[in-house]
Amino acid sequence: MPRFGPTMKNRFKFFMPLSGLATVFLVVLGVYLRISQYLLNRSLWLDEIVALEKISHFSIRELAQCVSPAQSLVYPVGYLAFQKWIIHFWGTHEYVLRLSAVLSGSASVILFAFLASRILEKKARIIALVFFAFSYSLIFHSTEFKPYASDVLITVALLLYGLSLTKEELTIKRAVILGGAGGLVMWFSHPAVFILGALAAVLLEKCLSKKDRREIISSLIAVSFWLVSFGLLYLFSFRKMGMRVELKEYWSAAFMPLPPKSFSDLLWFPLSFRDFFLDPGDIRYPGVGLVAFILGGYAFFRKQRPVFLLLLMPFLFALLASGLHKYPFEGRVILFLSPLLYLVCARGLQFLFEQSWISLKIIGALLAALLILHPVQTAGKCFVYRMASEEIKSVLSGLQKKIQPEDRIYLYYGAGPAFHHYAKMYGLDQYPLVEGCRSRTDWLNYLDDLEVLRNSPRVWVIFSHVFGGEEEYISDYLDMIGRRLDKIKAYGACAYLFNLQKKSPGIP
Repeated sequence: MPRFGPTMKNRFKFFMPLSGLATVFLVVLGVYLRISQYLLNRSLWLDEIVALEKISHFSIRELAQCVSPAQSLVYPVGYLAFQKWIIHFWGTHEYVLRLSAVLSGSASVILFAFLASRILEKKARIIALVFFAFSYSLIFHSTEFKPYASDVLITVALLLYGLSLTKEELTIKRAVILGGAGGLVMWFSHPAVFILGALAAVLLEKCLSKKDRREIISSLIAVSFWLVSFGLLYLFSFRKMGMRVELKEYWSAAFMPLPPKSFSDLLWFPLSFRDFFLDPGDIRYPGVGLVAFILGGYAFFRKQRPVFLLLLMPFLFALLASGLHKYPFEGRVILFLSPLLYLVCARGLQFLFEQSWISLKIIGALLAALLILHPVQTAGKCFVYRMASEEIKSVLSGLQKKIQPEDRIYLYYGAGPAFHHYAKMYGLDQYPLVEGCRSRTDWLNYLDDLEVLRNSPRVWVIFSHVFGGEEEYISDYLDMIGRRLDKIKAYGACAYLFNLQKKSPGIP
């Protein structure tokens, strides 16, 4: 099989000087995409509004021990205190609520570029930065009133600092700073615990290899700070969180079987990693991504053992916490692992580029093209479209123009928090309102709710954050007992106008 000759190598080197310019371009573009989506000011959706209500009305202690929106996780105490301070002084406009997220998302792009430049060679660095800058999940959560963007920023910052520990001596002064900073950030980001665990593993590996007494003492000082801080955080927040039955039920499928007891338990591992590559990893070809990830892990293990520990140990700790039913391994709560995923996958592609056989280089180029295709498409769409979750503002704006004084409003329960948040803004808080019940296990209860609307000439039925087929079930029934007159539709939200004077009994 032919090898690359000098001429071919020179052609590859021709593109090397462009990598610095490409890095700057990707960083600027990544920051621009986050800020532009922030300025488009999409509607707050259910989780954000419920979080806003809790932060506004609960004390910090109450917030630290209550379940967050959608029965997710308890939000970090430091994050809650910071957001409560912002709301108190600056108000509850979407731009205010999402400011910390967009700043965190933008800063994380810049820090990730520095991190990638210290770990990867130029071509792989560009690939990793394309993943990170154009990731749909990272852009979306950088414009959301939630702590996930700050989780990513803290993760990248800790990794960047941890990388310096592998090359520089850890003095007692630096250990105190590292210990204090690490102990502090875990109050602002729960996943920081996993990254600090990886830093502890790096320090341990360094101490065992160097056997330097002063460095061992310094490492113990830093880790001691982390353990004390974690202990206090556990007593204040984590202990209560672990007792919540709702959390375990909501995330039951996201907890690693420990130990696996059946074939379905064993299937959890490939399925969970496939889902992780898709969301939040935003890698549309999980099989290809897994090949790159394995090759990257192998390359780091062979040549950069401390970096291997720094990037792979957080996965292990997150899985272990999942197996203990303390932290789910799924979706947005593991968004912080995305930077690690991109670095390892890019290193795997770099491994193929490093091989002397031209066929392996071509395979590496094809895999890289396949993997970056979707992020590039995402970036293109972000230039044209606004990211959306539940655009109820568009629905209420349309309703404001069409509603008449005698109209009534029926509110599907999922739309309740968003409607009440925005109703006054659109002058809809003065109309007769019927709030629907929540009855996911017995849909016939919805029909009892709707009976109070019979014989009403004009009823607006508002939906958002719809569960399953409940919208179709309710609207189909209303079609049977009345007549549909109008519809206002937006992404994730809609409103129907019905004349219910027509009497036509029956249950769908």
